[in-house]
Amino acid sequence: MVPWIGFPLSALIKLANPLSSAKYVAFQSLYDPKQMPEGRHAGIPLPYVEGLGMDEAMHPLALLSVGLYGEVLPNQNGAPRRLVVPVEVRF
Repeated sequence: MVPWIGFPLSALIKLANPLSSAKYVAFQSLYDPKQMPEGRHAGIPLPYVEGLGMDEAMHPLALLSVGLYGEVLPNQNGAPRRLVVPVEVRF
């Protein structure tokens, strides 16, 4: 188990006060061609959008991480923030 440091995604969603009819949460990636000149070779159009169903987003283990192993989140792990969502595997 990875010792993520962060806060529950549900806390942020509650602050946003979504409509009770909301079904999804959308996230848009950053794309700044000046900082990310190789982004044009990503193979997909940038910025891109990902989404989570509200049930996944409100799960108590879904969090926005700002650190890892007691340290500030390094670039290779998604700094400055990383969305961590538990995955249920069924066989």
